[in-house]
Amino acid sequence: MTAGSRAPDAAPLDRTIPYTGYQHETLRFLEVAGLVGATPVTLEPCMQVTADDRAEASAALAEDDRPLVVLHPGANDLRRRWPVERLAAVGNELTRKGARLAVVGTATEQPLVDQLLAGLEGDAADLAGRLGLGGLAGLLERATLLVGNDSGPRHLAAAVGTATVAIFWCASLGTYGPLYRARHRAPTSWRLHCPLCGAHGLQQDCRARHEASFVADITVDEVLAEALDLLATETAEASAR
Repeated sequence: MTAGSRAPDAAPLDRTIPYTGYQHETLRFLEVAGLVGATPVTLEPCMQVTADDRAEASAALAEDDRPLVVLHPGANDLRRRWPVERLAAVGNELTRKGARLAVVGTATEQPLVDQLLAGLEGDAADLAGRLGLGGLAGLLERATLLVGNDSGPRHLAAAVGTATVAIFWCASLGTYGPLYRARHRAPTSWRLHCPLCGAHGLQQDCRARHEASFVADITVDEVLAEALDLLATETAEASAR
């Protein structure tokens, strides 16, 4: 038996639902699984962290008593990348509140990570390119909070049970955004037109001509308010356990 979501010009399947844009991807694939009788038991992905994952994370960053906040400045789509200096401002205020900072990214994101580190105060750890996927999961499991963009580390953090604050562009919020808000906050930019050329972001892709952030409208205060709220809540709950 074949099952899936199907565009009008796609090959026929035994069981299908129409493929439509702007449907949340988690719900899309759960709906497809439902075509063959697989009933969802949860809506949020959950990933198990192994002993090897934790060991890799510990080798990269020793633990201490401070709440760990992981910062991720990257995003594959430049339109979804918040200005690095604003993420640094958020990180510095979290440091003043007693948090320990670690910056993650791929090896190719090292220049972006370096830019963020240059704006951070204190002893923020540079972990760019030093962790595999498992090690990153182990690190995120230890973290109190992740702050960054709509990107892979945000989704991984949520899957291992860590609270997140992630900047979203409205075009991807409904497709990839968190389904719940108690522990996953999503400051969102509703900009539709490119700030440099005016192109409509849902109708024309202007990234080949220039780099422009569609989420720079989001302020430091918006993100910081969510991060401070979650840091306080998560820290208090961890102390009570």
